[in-house]
Amino acid sequence: MTITLNISDIGPTPGHQVTNLEKAVGSPKSRLSSIDESFQIMDSEFSSFLKNVMAPSIADGRQSLNHVDWSCVDPLHAFELPQGLLDYTTKDDFGFEDDVAHNFSALPPTPSLYFSQPLATALEGVTPNATEPDPDGKHLTLGIEAYQQSVLGRWEPSSNDKADTDMDSLSMLGPSPHSSLCITHLNDHPEPHINKPFPASARDQVLSMTLDICKPEKKHLVTKTFPTAEFFLQLVQRYFAYDRYETHSFIHGPTFELDQQQPELLASIISAGAMLVDSKPLCALGLALQEVTRLSLPGRFEESNKVSRSVWALQAFINEIEVALWSGIKRKMEIAESHRNIPFTMLRRSGRFNTVSKPSPQPLPTDDGDDLQHKWIAWVEQESYNRVVYRSFIMDSRISMAFCTAPIISFSELKTPLPCARSLWLASDAEEWKVLYHNSPREPSPLSLIEYLRKPTELDEGCYDVTFSQLVIIHGVWGMTWQYLQLCEALNQPKTSSAALALQHQEIIRIIDQFQVHMDEDASPGVEEPRLMLELVQMRLHIPFHEVENIAGRGSVEDARQALPILQGWVDTQEARQAIWHAGQVLRAAQIFRSGHLRGFFAIAVFQAALALWVYGLVSQGRVRDGDNPATSVQTTKDSAVICLNGPSELITRRFICTGKPPSCVLRPSRSVAGPVAASVPIPLTDQESISCMVADMLGDNFANCQAIPPLVENLQQLLRQFGRAATTVQAGFPSSELWPTSRNEG
Repeated sequence: MTITLNISDIGPTPGHQVTNLEKAVGSPKSRLSSIDESFQIMDSEFSSFLKNVMAPSIADGRQSLNHVDWSCVDPLHAFELPQGLLDYTTKDDFGFEDDVAHNFSALPPTPSLYFSQPLATALEGVTPNATEPDPDGKHLTLGIEAYQQSVLGRWEPSSNDKADTDMDSLSMLGPSPHSSLCITHLNDHPEPHINKPFPASARDQVLSMTLDICKPEKKHLVTKTFPTAEFFLQLVQRYFAYDRYETHSFIHGPTFELDQQQPELLASIISAGAMLVDSKPLCALGLALQEVTRLSLPGRFEESNKVSRSVWALQAFINEIEVALWSGIKRKMEIAESHRNIPFTMLRRSGRFNTVSKPSPQPLPTDDGDDLQHKWIAWVEQESYNRVVYRSFIMDSRISMAFCTAPIISFSELKTPLPCARSLWLASDAEEWKVLYHNSPREPSPLSLIEYLRKPTELDEGCYDVTFSQLVIIHGVWGMTWQYLQLCEALNQPKTSSAALALQHQEIIRIIDQFQVHMDEDASPGVEEPRLMLELVQMRLHIPFHEVENIAGRGSVEDARQALPILQGWVDTQEARQAIWHAGQVLRAAQIFRSGHLRGFFAIAVFQAALALWVYGLVSQGRVRDGDNPATSVQTTKDSAVICLNGPSELITRRFICTGKPPSCVLRPSRSVAGPVAASVPIPLTDQESISCMVADMLGDNFANCQAIPPLVENLQQLLRQFGRAATTVQAGFPSSELWPTSRNEG
């Protein structure tokens, strides 16, 4: 179902009664004249870009301003440093093909887009010849600059990066009666409990909180065009419509009363709901409200330290951090990553990681009225704390996997009971909860994460939220995997040379095998998320991912040079074949994700799987003598056995992992990406460009029914395509003896 909202509904309506708060602000000043056109940068061929990266001819690495056409520069906007591939800000053009946004005068052109011609033309005369000798070995790096501009790259702050940058977006939806904004899929799965009007007083509280952090000169415009209560209600409903089917839901919808919530929690929910609409102007609005929440929460903690123990404050904090973490804006991502320790410390210090000392009272069959209501509310509060704990743990583990950092929360300290049955969590009222409670099996002592890891067992869906608990367990296994990988790196020796390392590796595999037996029997909705996470953890267990990132351009040329022999030694091992099999299975799980759900961390997981396949194909192809690779084309393998890495596991799969035979690996595109005819044509693993494009198309296909692709997903698509072109260009332009100097002595 599609709900169309007039932009005139976002600002105060004609019948809107001006509040005292709005009267105090006064009349707005006249704004600057609107910009007629926004200039767009045209992508140059990535081959030219690679040539410049691999053999730069300018000492300081910067372009000459003599090549810039200054006639396209907007004089109304100050110069800013060029932004990276994922360095969007809320006032910039996201690059979406969103016709709605063209009518918003508050959207300035992207400050970094100062070229009115393709970069390839602008840089004529400064691009070196890629076929020149490379004595420094710069060919080992396949895109340092591209990787640094990605979500995994470093953020280099400029003088224009500051807290109030996003505040302009609070008024970017200003009155425009001839435009309309469509929020699609709003009522696909409506939350029946959020059906009351959004209180005007709650809207004014969010506005007051916003004005507290705005500059004086911006308060007039923000107040005049601040979204209405009716519009906020739509975004709150969008959040709960999504959260109701979220695998790790942690805010209780049936007891959520709009007129009883703190403004920080409301703002965080509205922010997350706006991001889920996948519309350019609403995405900007959501990011602005996220900034408001981030700056307002510390003040509430300082006003009363008791707030740090409130479940609403923890929920608001986690919501705000998650919105920023997966926003695709490196500034927000770094700040969110650094702030995540605050709610974790609050949970730890308040004893929420320990066994519950005082369980909530159980309902009796004879309970009714206020007594039953009070017991239900007490149970919801206790369960909300448990879910906040494990939601925080999952977020921390995903940050570790996405950015290759150590987790802050240890799996060994979580003695909190696993989330209870989902049917109990979604009960609409106290009576329904009581009936379900007495009809569900009960355990005298509910399992915690640490207890499960000690003795893996099958989870009863009558006692536990099975899908949520599976995610918790998999992220716990990642904590064990991270410790193992760090020990291997510190000792600088393979697991086969150390009995202790081999034992630790075997224990991780044992837990995974026992867990997978029970998960394979489960066909509940949402199981694709645990499947993807399990395959990703197993992939990372068997791959030197730090070296994979270095060869792709995360580090310097020297880092890439040091990583190459490690990967050349790894690519012929059983561990390498195990890793690429699980990478293919990550893609297989991603293909069945519900529409619009392959976002945030899951998009990064898909990118990491594609990167593993990309590097494996590149290194293994460089090690094979010319003409000896049987997987160079589909035609050479159609009459022989091949391994479909994103297909179901078969007997031949085990043979390939153990022996490397058959040596030919392919990926099969999904029908939705390639169409019914092309889907039947497998792509050999040595065709890195086609593989990268296939994965990029798969990410975009998940948002085929959305107004726009989320910024992070859109730019991971771009990065994948650039890596694909990089591999093709470099291999075509350089002999394998130059690209892989050590391969002369191999084979």
